[in-house]
Amino acid sequence: MPGPDERLGTAGAIERVGGDLYVNVLRDFNVGSAVYRIDAATGEIIRIGSLGPETDLNTGAAASPDGTRLFVTGDSGSRGNKGAANYLLALPTLEILASLEGAAAAPETFGYFGAAWHPDGKRIYVAASNFIGGRNEILVYLARPLR
Repeated sequence: MPGPDERLGTAGAIERVGGDLYVNVLRDFNVGSAVYRIDAATGEIIRIGSLGPETDLNTGAAASPDGTRLFVTGDSGSRGNKGAANYLLALPTLEILASLEGAAAAPETFGYFGAAWHPDGKRIYVAASNFIGGRNEILVYLARPLR
């Protein structure tokens, strides 16, 4: 699955929309994260949407009910504990529609590990863990409306 001269680090989440698979991947710690669009029938990589070298997004991916948007999430903790990050991408182009990183997305103790769209197609359920006071709390919450 890696492209030319790339190493695949960690594939953390996968979603299917029509005949395509969308895989949320941490490619390499020097390259950062990307979302791969793959033809489900052939395994061919159709597109790679890079999210930049500062992101370690490999924990969650959720396609909207109408198949036009993909929410990806992860934890940037391996890069100096920068906290979490979230991206909303257009499908099938993988254009970044919105993003939150670091303190804007969550405190440093917070790590996302999954997501699912609310049936209204505007909000997202997010599963996360928060390490506070020597214990790990598991949280599931409904995120604010998205565009």
